[in-house]
Amino acid sequence: GWGVIPGVGFLSTLLLVITVGFLVSNFLTQRIMLAVDKLLSKLPLVKLIYGSIKDLINAFAGDKKSFDKPVLVRLSPTSHAHVLGFLTSESLNRFGLEDFVSVYIPQSYNFAGQLLIFPREQVVPLPTGSAETMTFIVSGGVSGN
Repeated sequence: GWGVIPGVGFLSTLLLVITVGFLVSNFLTQRIMLAVDKLLSKLPLVKLIYGSIKDLINAFAGDKKSFDKPVLVRLSPTSHAHVLGFLTSESLNRFGLEDFVSVYIPQSYNFAGQLLIFPREQVVPLPTGSAETMTFIVSGGVSGN
């Protein structure tokens, strides 16, 4: 059955979020979809999943694009190993981390990632676009070769 296929629940939720987003943009259905959005945001477990996926989609395609600063990050000051990611916050003063930034590191072949904190001097902005960088990361580095 459908319950044993990994990722079907996630993909269904993703499809629901995209559909809700598309319909909300339509003027005639805006009020109805806002009510559905409000309802989904009130259900305990659905709220967590729906809100997270909605935020992730908005980070790439919404009005407040968060993943618009691709960066190359040195894993440690003495290492030659680097990772690609997206700068999400240039100031972590609220945590008492004045010389640190936060970088979202997506995983290849997956809709997951890690938020990591690095010293500012280990983070280098990239001249590539967000879509190109994300495609390269998600493809495991084989895209564009």
